[in-house]
Amino acid sequence: MRGALVQQLGVASDQRLRYVKISGEGPEHGWVSLQASGKQLLKKVDAIVTAMLCVRSLRNPASILCIGDSLTAGGYPALLQNLLTVDSGVPAVVTDFGVRGASVLPMPGGPCVAYSSLVRLDAELHRNPPDAVVIMLGTNDARTGHWDAEAFQTEYRALLHRLGGLELEDGCGSRRLVLIAVPPRVTSNAWGIDVGIAETDLPLAVQAVSERMGMPLINLREVLEPIDLFVSDGVHLSQVFVTCVPSISVKVGMLRKACLLRFAVPGGKPLGGYDRSAPTGVKVQMADGEGSILEKSYSPISHPAQVGFFDLLVRSYPPRPGGGLGAYLCGLKPGQSALMKVKPESFSIMAGAPLRPGRFDHLGLVAAGTGLAPLLQVAVEALSWRDGTRVSLILACRTQAEILMREELEKLAASPAVNVWFQLSRPGPDWPAERSGRLSKAVLEQCLPSPDSRCMILVCGTDGFVESMAGPIERIKLPEGGKRKMQGKLGGLLAELGYAACQVHKF
Repeated sequence: MRGALVQQLGVASDQRLRYVKISGEGPEHGWVSLQASGKQLLKKVDAIVTAMLCVRSLRNPASILCIGDSLTAGGYPALLQNLLTVDSGVPAVVTDFGVRGASVLPMPGGPCVAYSSLVRLDAELHRNPPDAVVIMLGTNDARTGHWDAEAFQTEYRALLHRLGGLELEDGCGSRRLVLIAVPPRVTSNAWGIDVGIAETDLPLAVQAVSERMGMPLINLREVLEPIDLFVSDGVHLSQVFVTCVPSISVKVGMLRKACLLRFAVPGGKPLGGYDRSAPTGVKVQMADGEGSILEKSYSPISHPAQVGFFDLLVRSYPPRPGGGLGAYLCGLKPGQSALMKVKPESFSIMAGAPLRPGRFDHLGLVAAGTGLAPLLQVAVEALSWRDGTRVSLILACRTQAEILMREELEKLAASPAVNVWFQLSRPGPDWPAERSGRLSKAVLEQCLPSPDSRCMILVCGTDGFVESMAGPIERIKLPEGGKRKMQGKLGGLLAELGYAACQVHKF
């Protein structure tokens, strides 16, 4: 995990550090030695930069509302405020809206009160509309004679609609970021909580709500082991746990945050001029503050003939050396501009020619994450031809909450010429088994056109994803500096299935 940024949770007597990863490559959590053969393996750094970037992608100052029961009240929100403002100097307002004894389900005559019944919640949402919400509820619902999984999910979804549905004050219409946390395990039947329900039924119900709502999930149970180190009385949080919640929340928000951005085209023309075919592209440029220019390429998802504007799908990743353009774009306000260069017409050439009506009978599109963008544009254009061209699109994600542009894709799938397949590597309990796990030859063979047909397969995603599907992309150095992408030798699963190099295009 060279170059990864981690949050320290503790240090064992044998000089091993327990951590949760904030950014970079490597396991999400675990143990790592501080030294090996006398060499220091870890260096203490200022990890606050991750939180700073998260806040800067929201308003200034950012408003974050923390909702929950006694596991929230008087606990981590104050530390989150300190993490974002006192240490970093980045303006943020964190509001502790934890209510002791709060539940999701109504409990007439019982010891708890349904959070949705609190009158002051709506007042707070309208008076101080938050940019982001962290919500952790459910422990008080895990009681014998009270728990009802179906009713719990219905009530929780209704509450989340109230939290996520209001428009931001700047009028951009975006739904605010809502992070749903699975409460930590309990270790005894204290305070009326049933360990069995809290251990099994509750996390499944919260995960189902997260997936149904399409909102990111913070599964604290994957990190907080052994649980005895993090709870003080079998249920409530110790200071060790409270300290690590803010960093975990910020990390999840950063990794999952994606923005759909619309940019005007000067002169009111289509991007790149008339008669351009998909895919089109832009190269965004930004000064890094140290005299260098950062560049990153993006592909619009809007039709290439769209006049006057184009839409970009951008994910705001945690900061790293030479990066940060996604966060920069997601942080732009209406009316602000960004410096971009339009990709030349050669970018639209695939297997020697641009996409045109009648060139292929069937297009197969294989994407991971925001690699969906250029392939979605291709699909939109191909359907506009109305010439019988068929489109099969496979989108690989980890969870339902990470399926980008799902509503738009499902609308496309309503056409008899389109087939859309979502493949999840970390599915929930109700997700079909045949659509679970990593992409395999069997799935590709089932969903994509036959190599014997007049077809073209397009692949886009991370370098590792593209290599596993179609072999690595080559990058050659240019005499004037910089690098140019080349298709490289066909490999991966598509080669094993018998496709020819002229039938596959890698982004």
